[in-house]
Amino acid sequence: MLSTKLKNMSRLTTKGFTLLELIMVIVIVSILATMTTGIITQPVKSYIDLERRALLVGTAEMALRRMQRDIRQALPGSIRITTTATTASIEMLHIVDGGRYRHKISAIPDIACSTTGDNVLLFGSSDSCFDVIGQLNNFTSINLSNDWLVFSGTNAYTINNRVALNSSTTSSKVHFSSKNFAPSLEISPFRFFIVDTPITYRCDLSSHQLVRYKGYNISPSQPNPPSGGVSGLQANKISSCTFNYDSGTAIATINLTLKDTADESIKLISQVHIDNLP
Repeated sequence: MLSTKLKNMSRLTTKGFTLLELIMVIVIVSILATMTTGIITQPVKSYIDLERRALLVGTAEMALRRMQRDIRQALPGSIRITTTATTASIEMLHIVDGGRYRHKISAIPDIACSTTGDNVLLFGSSDSCFDVIGQLNNFTSINLSNDWLVFSGTNAYTINNRVALNSSTTSSKVHFSSKNFAPSLEISPFRFFIVDTPITYRCDLSSHQLVRYKGYNISPSQPNPPSGGVSGLQANKISSCTFNYDSGTAIATINLTLKDTADESIKLISQVHIDNLP
């Protein structure tokens, strides 16, 4: 009887884990934990990276769309670009409306501005009105106190090549301050444009911002940055910015690179064609 009890006690005292078994369990659990952590964290990290890239792309695309719209509506030949070590600026004159003017031929004499009939635009002598062939399509958007009359193929930043509109202007007859335009400005297909103010997009790499300026005065030389008017932030996180314009093809190229604090970066390139060529 005593012998049986001793045997039972011996069996009880031998139950449990050895040190080797415990180490093996710890190693296995560690391996499983490492595998599980990788399986969970990798998709989360990928999602966060994708979200950062999507934010950068969205910011750049919004800025590009705004620039594309303005460049397409720019006066032909008005694109100006200035680049420094820390800035890049592109400037243009914004077209409000335009059309074809009635030009002088031998069979059409000029008449007084107050008279109804065929009023041609004179070059080489003072004139103050002309008939529009057809109608101005966007007449209600014209500011008769501040907008300017310019012609295709001219440098409208030069005061001799533009003139202020007169409040007597209608959708079919343009009135302006008396002006003696040079004969060289009379170029087929005899198109004219009405512009309001310049627009500038300026990248500042020191502040990593892209800013849009409008409503400032026309200047013979490109301002950097413009003074006066209003400005609005278009994009931040700008790490690189270049503008190019090919006057032969009338295509402007915009190159923007954005980078966030996590060193995630995206690069977008857009080519925009000016629609208002003669």
